[in-house]
Amino acid sequence: QLFADPEVINFLKKEEIIFTTWKELTERQFSYVNKDDGTCGGRTPCYSTIQEAIDAANPGATIKIAEGSYDEALTPPNSSKDLTLQGGWDSTFTSQSSTTTVNSLTINNGSITVDNLVIQ
Repeated sequence: QLFADPEVINFLKKEEIIFTTWKELTERQFSYVNKDDGTCGGRTPCYSTIQEAIDAANPGATIKIAEGSYDEALTPPNSSKDLTLQGGWDSTFTSQSSTTTVNSLTINNGSITVDNLVIQ
């Protein structure tokens, strides 16, 4: 209903806020990682490694990672990307009830928020 309101539409046009489909908006904000399922249960964009998702992520994005152990040493790009890494998701990314384990996480710039992610 919000986007059907002419006043809201005029504001968005005036402010030159560009939006497309809901799917495209969520793909800019969310990425999915599952080392065992290359389709991430039908979610897109889907990556097989956490590092690939970090490298492709837009600033402010949330990366949802399927539960399990990932043999990765994570190093976000040397930029001021602020990202959220959420581990412990089930294979369909509908429930976050476990943890995800990685070898290390090195942050040179920007910030990383972690949730259900074990760094060993």
